Amino acid sequence: PGYYATKFDNGVKGEFTATRNMAVERYIFPKEGRKLLYVDFSASVDKHNVSSEYKVQSANLITGHVNSPTACSRGSYRLYFNFSVNSDFKVVQSNPTNAVLEFADGVEQVEVRIAVSAVGQDAADDIAADWSKKSFDKLLKEACQQWREKLNQIQVKGSTEDQRTIFYTLLYRVYLSPMDVTTNDGRYKATDGKIYNADGFNYYTSW
Repeated sequence: PGYYATKFDNGVKGEFTATRNMAVERYIFPKEGRKLLYVDFSASVDKHNVSSEYKVQSANLITGHVNSPTACSRGSYRLYFNFSVNSDFKVVQSNPTNAVLEFADGVEQVEVRIAVSAVGQDAADDIAADWSKKSFDKLLKEACQQWREKLNQIQVKGSTEDQRTIFYTLLYRVYLSPMDVTTNDGRYKATDGKIYNADGFNYYTSW
């Protein structure tokens, strides 16, 4: 928990970690070929009635929001995002829901950070700023430590390694939902659509 890595068929390696409300992704490109990144701003578990808007703010920043159905399609929510990259890009293809970014030939790897908030664009921007001084490796170390502390609250004895793996995998999945959607400064959007301050607690939702 706290880290995932894979290698795509095109030779690009991806590494992924996260904070409480920001995804951190690192892509390592092969030496040969164009350095491209496809971004689907309307990605959602539920594909029905999904819409998004985004704006390219600079050569390394895109902001916007996505509107998506809630769990079981009982309503909808808007999630604002701050999509930043540590290397300049050009938008070589775009439409209202996605874009293809291209990086210079000499770029070997890029780091993407996607901060999200239901409160507003300012909150997503603040989240990105709050974590900006920590490296991918530092955030990865903290994420792994937080998961270790969470899972180690239960110690299993008298079992096989496979049984322990199954148990802790299921325990990990228990903690995936509901999700803490409180901003770093303690705000949250409630089910009535209004913004409140969380005084002494964090606000969780499964949407």
